Amino acid sequence: MVTNWEQIKFLEFLHSMLSNNKYFYVFALLIILVFLTACEKELSNTPPEKPADKGRLIVSSYPAGAGIYLNEKKSGYFTPDSMTWLNEGTYKLVLRKDYYKDTALYIEMPKDGKVEVFVDYLKNPRMYGTIECTSTPPGAEILVDDSSTGIITPARVTGIRPGIRKITFKKQGFWNTSLRYNVYSSTITTADFALDDTSKWVTYTTLNSGIPTDEITCVTTDKNSHVWAGSESLGLIYYDWKEWKIFNKDNSPLPSNYVLTLKYDYFGKLWIGTDEGIAIYDNGSWEILNSANTGMPIDYVSSIDVDSTGNALVGTKSGLVRLYNGRWILLNSSNSKLPATWVAKVKFQPNRNLWASVVKTCLASFNSIKWSTYGLPDPDDLGGSWKEIPPNVWKEIIAIDFLKSGEGFFGASVERSIFVLLYENGAWKTVLSLGDNTVNNIFCSEDNYVWIGTQKGLLRYKKNVSPTISFDPKSSGLKSYYITGVTEAPNKVMWISTHRGGLTKYKRFN
Repeated sequence: MVTNWEQIKFLEFLHSMLSNNKYFYVFALLIILVFLTACEKELSNTPPEKPADKGRLIVSSYPAGAGIYLNEKKSGYFTPDSMTWLNEGTYKLVLRKDYYKDTALYIEMPKDGKVEVFVDYLKNPRMYGTIECTSTPPGAEILVDDSSTGIITPARVTGIRPGIRKITFKKQGFWNTSLRYNVYSSTITTADFALDDTSKWVTYTTLNSGIPTDEITCVTTDKNSHVWAGSESLGLIYYDWKEWKIFNKDNSPLPSNYVLTLKYDYFGKLWIGTDEGIAIYDNGSWEILNSANTGMPIDYVSSIDVDSTGNALVGTKSGLVRLYNGRWILLNSSNSKLPATWVAKVKFQPNRNLWASVVKTCLASFNSIKWSTYGLPDPDDLGGSWKEIPPNVWKEIIAIDFLKSGEGFFGASVERSIFVLLYENGAWKTVLSLGDNTVNNIFCSEDNYVWIGTQKGLLRYKKNVSPTISFDPKSSGLKSYYITGVTEAPNKVMWISTHRGGLTKYKRFN
């Protein structure tokens, strides 16, 4: 150890060196600072501080993966794990796991000790959930995750392990019907199914078929009664009554996996409208149409129609485009009465007049000579019985279709109420007015029925026939209330596309 006397002698030596060599000054200063610091450390007689004693908490659970909370604060740890930084004292420990009730307990952490906690959720009867099962018709066997419970509907099934559970109803003469439900501890979940009569209703979902998604945006059929459907993120779906196939950006020239609209034309070509342009599929060959090679102002396509001569209408987010005699024409305020805004729906009338609905603006038609608009403040275009119809209806037309005889049906949703208008011989009238609902699409079948897809089910209307029939998951084989499309195949089978309910096949007899 260096003594105080030695420090003094060393400082005298440095002073003499500095007086004889001025350039040695800076170097000496550095040496002094290092020396004094070392001396201070050497001279300290205080023993080093001993780290505080810490406890170790080990927490595990079955099932694992529960979040660990201490004294109402999230620790960031999940079971199984351990914490080694706890001081002596009392702690409130809470375990939180999705679908399960919270488990809380108090622990005493000893000084420099260890505490182990294990929670078995499944040993607590209060952790299990219950499913209230009913079916139309009743008498269906209930299966949970493909295992039979031995219970027949209507019944309450208890002791269901929390989580996402697959519930299946099985009854002879009906298709097995399955859906997934969220089951929570000490909570009653309702499972209410309308079973599919195998002779009438069949619904294809990801649980009972090879369909790749239950999110279906639109549907059409070809001359062979094969089914084509659009999806929100997986592309184009094809079903030939034997197997399911999918066309997407990875395995085909399809420009986008978001398919918004489909049209099968008179020449056997399938027009596919996406948010990145149009694809035309013709027996294995593809043609891509977009803003770069047509008159389309934007690639987002919301509606397509094609007449018997091959002329086409395309509704986009920035206006209406017409294919006429092989030439693409953008219709706007300079050559029509249409503004260059979002065209939601386009349709050819059987007499080849064209119709287009412009979002929040108007409904427009063109008879090869004159444009007519409804909803714009133009006295020349507002005449006849339209005055009996609420004025805002014309700005909200979202669905259009025509009977072969020429009568048109137009669907609008105004303030969450449905209005379905009939256009006949130049006159308008309201044929349906339903509150608290939204219309999505209209389809006129060969036998003059009008099918109206809504967010609360499917409606079937026929002029001079009463009542209007409604179909929903409680009264039919549909698995979703939200109808996105309706069509009829050449074999007279109806196909209904839904949001989160897959595709439904309906064999109607009247």
